[in-house]
Amino acid sequence: MDIFNNLFSSSDMLNEQIARKVVDANPEDAMAIAIADFSGNMWTNELNDFIDWQEYEGLIALVFDRLKDGQDIVFASSGNYCFIACDIEIDSFSKGYVIIALDSQFLTNIDAQLPIVEFSLKQISILASTIHANNSIVHDTLRKTQATAQV
Repeated sequence: MDIFNNLFSSSDMLNEQIARKVVDANPEDAMAIAIADFSGNMWTNELNDFIDWQEYEGLIALVFDRLKDGQDIVFASSGNYCFIACDIEIDSFSKGYVIIALDSQFLTNIDAQLPIVEFSLKQISILASTIHANNSIVHDTLRKTQATAQV
């Protein structure tokens, strides 16, 4: 019996770990980043005054729906903000979403800035894969330790 399975199989735990690493490293006024799961839970930098995520819940839900429909990267804008989102993929499976909110001025120079944003999104996916791999190693180690202790 693997008593650690529930701990390591939770995508909420993985998304929260990703959010802690990514969101806390983000400069306060540059952009806002959120990590979301499939249930609508979002992890954001609560200290960031850049955006009130709740104000844009409807638009964000539409962005996530477009990702579910198979779009790789989704752009949306509303008022003063531009949103860019993608799946967090690990081993070819989606584990959640990352969404970045930028000032709408981003749209005026999108051709120059888009590669940087896409790079940031891909880096978050790489970080997610690394965290997931680390969790798998820890899980396997704990299972082996448990098996040895039961002998």
